[in-house]
Amino acid sequence: MNHLIKKVTVISALAMSCTTAFAAEKLDAKIVSVDGTKVALQVQGAVPKWITEGTKVHALGWQSNVVGIDGSTFIVEMSKAKASRASVNSDVVVREISKHQRFGC
Repeated sequence: MNHLIKKVTVISALAMSCTTAFAAEKLDAKIVSVDGTKVALQVQGAVPKWITEGTKVHALGWQSNVVGIDGSTFIVEMSKAKASRASVNSDVVVREISKHQRFGC
C-alpha cells in the first residue's frame, strides 16, 4: 500500500511541475523586418516587462535571444537559416521561457 501511495505522490508532483513549466506569458506580435540573423517583432502598445534585452523567448518555433528593444518593437536573434524562414507581416506568438524550461526541467 505504501508503494502505491509513493507512486501516486510522484506522478502528481510531476504533473503539477509540468503544468507550472508551461504556464508562461505569451504575446502576439508581427514581423516587421528581417535582417540577416535579426528579426524585428512589433506588438500592440508597449513591450511587456518580461521581455528584456538578453532574455530568451520562444518565437518562430525556436528559442531566441532578445537583442534590442525600441518602443513597441523588439529584436530577436537566431541563426541565418531560421531567420530566412521568417516572412515580413506574418503574425507570431512569442512565449516567455519559464525558469523550469531554461534549466531543463
